[in-house]
Amino acid sequence: MATKRVQARENTVLAEPLDPAQTCVASLLAAHPRTIREDAPIEGAVRMMRAGKFRRLPVINSGNKLVGPVSLDDILAQLIEEFREVGRLLQEERPRDLVT
Repeated sequence: MATKRVQARENTVLAEPLDPAQTCVASLLAAHPRTIREDAPIEGAVRMMRAGKFRRLPVINSGNKLVGPVSLDDILAQLIEEFREVGRLLQEERPRDLVT
């Protein structure tokens, strides 16, 4: 059985049971989702997700065509890799006489 999240008055989320055989995909989509341009900085996507309390954003190009989704998990994975690279660079640049 599928469920649909419904935003209630006091910002609580309720699950409404749906019959998958009778439910169209379109009925599960947001009518007017927030989007972000593919050339927007990551900070803008994170800010938008935090403000809207959602974890995914549709990404559009300059022609307003869908490029694909970006998720908070995608962003976190990218940031983790960036920090790992910074750590490697710092290790390489550390003076040898300070290494134990």
